[in-house]
Amino acid sequence: MLARVHGGAGAPELRIDDAVIPFSTVDAANYELSATLDRGRRLAVVQDGETLGSWPLTVIADQPPVIEFARSPTRTQRAALRLDYLAEDDYGLAAVVATIRRRDDPAQSITLDLPLPRSGARAAEETSYHDLTPHLWAGLEVTIAFTATDALGQAGTSEAIATVLPERFFNHPVARALVEQRKVLVLDPSKRTEVSNALDDISRRPQHFYEDVGVYLGLRAARWRLLYDLSDEAIAGVQSLLWDLALTIEDGPVALTERELREAQQTLLDALAGDADDEEIERLIDELLAKLDEFVDALLEQARNRRDIDPGLEEQMMQSIGRDELREIIERARELARTGARGAARDLLSRLQSLLENLRAGAMLGMQQRQMGEGEEVLRGLEDLIGNQQRLLDQTFRWSQGQGELNESGGGQLGFSRQEAMRRRLGDLMRRWGETGADIPRSLAGAARSMRDAAGALSGRLPGQAVGPQTNAIEQMQQGARSLLDEILQGLGQGPRRPGQMGPVGNELDPLGRGLLGRGHQDDGRTKVPDEADLQRSREILEELHHRAGEFRRPVIERDYIRRLLRRF
Repeated sequence: MLARVHGGAGAPELRIDDAVIPFSTVDAANYELSATLDRGRRLAVVQDGETLGSWPLTVIADQPPVIEFARSPTRTQRAALRLDYLAEDDYGLAAVVATIRRRDDPAQSITLDLPLPRSGARAAEETSYHDLTPHLWAGLEVTIAFTATDALGQAGTSEAIATVLPERFFNHPVARALVEQRKVLVLDPSKRTEVSNALDDISRRPQHFYEDVGVYLGLRAARWRLLYDLSDEAIAGVQSLLWDLALTIEDGPVALTERELREAQQTLLDALAGDADDEEIERLIDELLAKLDEFVDALLEQARNRRDIDPGLEEQMMQSIGRDELREIIERARELARTGARGAARDLLSRLQSLLENLRAGAMLGMQQRQMGEGEEVLRGLEDLIGNQQRLLDQTFRWSQGQGELNESGGGQLGFSRQEAMRRRLGDLMRRWGETGADIPRSLAGAARSMRDAAGALSGRLPGQAVGPQTNAIEQMQQGARSLLDEILQGLGQGPRRPGQMGPVGNELDPLGRGLLGRGHQDDGRTKVPDEADLQRSREILEELHHRAGEFRRPVIERDYIRRLLRRF
């Protein structure tokens, strides 16, 4: 707390129950005190025997964060590890990490930094993807637990979930053999001689790996290093080299460009979450666009090289990749970042990450027809339900203010009936979504409970007690709608695709949930990303803030406030 006293005779005192803390003298007429309150029931400022002010006091300790799995760890089609978490803190989250431990040796661990919507957020529901296939533990049984910390360093930890780290499966027999030899070194480094002999045998048949000179030299280098460099660093170096050779044999240049694309995207996400300046953000976005082009070009080149095996593959890839749509998403994120909406830019790029996870599978956002059709209907039903709940909330608030005839004409029973009808409608939407085999968002179950509480208050003609639950129900349904959209976009099963189709079969959506017309975007008004008018207004506000920050005739307190706004946005 900070307390100041102006005037009076003698230095004041701060009294917390029986404790007395004197003020410091600033000058002849001003006194000041700064203290940390961690106990007490009454606070008073006393000067010359007179109480200047007193207040009842309740000190509430800062609680540690709470974090849990939003869904079990899963493997994407490209063998990346998908992690979903829910976290909250009473004052704000500082960091969230995932700790991975081997089940057969818990002393060993991997720590992954997980994204936050923004630093200091009180609540977070995030999804992140991690390519751990190159890691030596890929394919091994592990446990994963989340840890969230707040600004005081207090930590909250989730339960540990057992899983198997995603492992990439190689189709080429030589690539598969190299990965197997790599595993031998992981499980028993003393078998370096046996592995060296196996690599020598593989290198003597270059026709089995397209007579690639680079692969041949890599195999020979790995063999001789195992024989003549007996350090532990040699084992690690060979393991890394064998992985790169396996990727080269399996995918050619696509493997390298895909890895670089993922790294560029993660670097940009980290910069948006941190304190990177605008120039750095622009540079990273340009780099991401360049890596995206390299990746798409490598995919098309791979398809051209397989023209003799699959004549229609190249055309199919050109129609399904949608380079322009992917670039448009990144450029949209650039505009959001320029106007200070870095959280929205990160959210957009996170959805782009979901698209890239499915790109190599040849179907962006592919889903089964039934899931997509049902998902679209459920989303539309939720939108209608949110609107109806908002209108009932407005009416309930008027009733709580004495406006309307709640008691005299059966308004309470009418409100109860409407609320119950909405709760049943929400239950029906949840049931329909669950029948598709997808997980029902927990927030929708929370919305149903809030609706039940609101209905009980309205039934008892206590509209004031229904306002809070109704507000919670709206927020939880909005959160549930976002979760449903993410489930649709991240692919719950793959369905057939038509040539030239960018989105899912039938009801086509882009990464923002908008319908697609041909290969372009058609905004149906449901997208929550700012439009061009909003961006222009944001630019005008930023320019005005910069202008006012330079006007030294303005009060210091106002200029300090403007500078804080500019640092934030």
